[in-house]
Amino acid sequence: MQRIWSGQPFSAEVGAIGPAPAQVGGPEILIGASAPTALHRLGQWGNGFIAGGGGPQMANQSFRAAENVWNAAGRAGKPRLVACVYYALGPEAQTRGGNYIYHYYGAEWGPMIVRSMPVTPEAIKEMKKAFADIGTDELIFWPCIADLDQIDRLEDALG
Repeated sequence: MQRIWSGQPFSAEVGAIGPAPAQVGGPEILIGASAPTALHRLGQWGNGFIAGGGGPQMANQSFRAAENVWNAAGRAGKPRLVACVYYALGPEAQTRGGNYIYHYYGAEWGPMIVRSMPVTPEAIKEMKKAFADIGTDELIFWPCIADLDQIDRLEDALG
């Protein structure tokens, strides 16, 4: 896949596949997993690790595991560390955002994710700082309320 995504020919008989890559070398490959077998792929093929919406404490554990896999594979430098945060802002944010999370994740994972979901501008700022403190290279905020005002509210919260 890396060869194809970088724009190289598929084989001697088949040329390049798809549109030219947007960046040299093709897209970045971020691995998001907790199972050892899946996490091992980071050491082989990944450019970094992406942590889902479990909060900074859970992401920190995953980031350290990713760095260990990276180092054990003899990779130079360090993996790129990306995290994602579900959020909801505005009136009834906890209820409205929580309903989305429960619908998507169900009863097994929903409660944990809802507990980590920031629902105030202050909580957004605290979340941003907590992820910066664990060495996050990029933080992605996922809105849990399907209103465009969520983007404006996030922008206001982040300043």
